[in-house]
Amino acid sequence: MFAVKSPQTNRRFFEQVCEILRLTKVRDEIMQGKNHNGVTGLTLNVGITRYILGCPSFWVKIQRRTVLSGRNVQMSIVKKCVYVIAVSALATFAVRAGDLAAIQKRLISEYPLTQATADDTDIVTAGAVLVLKRSDLVMASTSGVNLYQNTYKEGRITQNALGRLAHWGNHFSGSNGTNGDRTYVAGEKMWVTKIEVREDKKDDEVVFDLLTDPVGDDRFKAALKFPFPRDATADQVDQLVSEVFEVQQDQPPSPPQPVIPPPPPPAQAVGPLPVIPPPPPPAQAVGPLPVIPPPPPPTDKPAAAPATIGLGQTPDQVIAALGQPDKIFKLTKKEIFYYHNLKVTFVGGKVTDVE
Repeated sequence: MFAVKSPQTNRRFFEQVCEILRLTKVRDEIMQGKNHNGVTGLTLNVGITRYILGCPSFWVKIQRRTVLSGRNVQMSIVKKCVYVIAVSALATFAVRAGDLAAIQKRLISEYPLTQATADDTDIVTAGAVLVLKRSDLVMASTSGVNLYQNTYKEGRITQNALGRLAHWGNHFSGSNGTNGDRTYVAGEKMWVTKIEVREDKKDDEVVFDLLTDPVGDDRFKAALKFPFPRDATADQVDQLVSEVFEVQQDQPPSPPQPVIPPPPPPAQAVGPLPVIPPPPPPAQAVGPLPVIPPPPPPTDKPAAAPATIGLGQTPDQVIAALGQPDKIFKLTKKEIFYYHNLKVTFVGGKVTDVE
């Protein structure tokens, strides 16, 4: 079975070959995932074709047949061989691209992405909270330069050479965690802002772009790479990522606590009851009261003359004559005395009207 080592290179080359040999329709069908003549890029056996193209004795026979028949058999064979190789390469590329896209879609569904601002200083839309399960993840301050490429392989998180050098430089300069870097350990939490599945030189890889909540005045960011074999399945890639991250589950709301009424106040100490005196003895029977003679009739006196008041009198003179009024009503410049059947009006302290 023919194995395509670098699908990007083969794609560019064989698209040009298809243009030359007028195979653009076949190329478009393969890139859309359709079979061509009942075969796909994963089932085409092009080993024989490659062997024929590199066999000198075969070309000698073809050249003789061309001379005898008068037809260009050699060119016809070349076209057929290149056709097989081109179809195989394009189909292989299409299938590989589809596999990687499916893995990426699955990971994004399991680890929902967080949307951050352009400068990574704040969160716009929160996604899943990732809990780190492995230690030694080195992250750089968002206000500095990120030189770190973390890689998870064989159960360990390691950094590239440039990242290790910068980490040690920050360690000795005392700038760890302040516009420098910070090492995260198992149990700490972070966001994922991007998940990319791509091909590398030897293996495929998943890259997680990570961002943390503020620590002091800084947020921290880093990229974590998960290399995996080209023939790995989506389940195997998912298992690899789950060795490093788990999604924090939302805590269910706690049930409301029953309201316990406060205990009643303690009973106050009761002193001795007061002594109730005995009821008084019943009153003695009293005989008939003595007859009190009526008072003597009053002596006849002449009736007192009715009190009179006149205009111009003062309130004191009126009170002396009539006594205290039943009601006094005072205005700004007027004062009124109300008696049982009389109303006396004063203006400026003098009687001006009597009704």
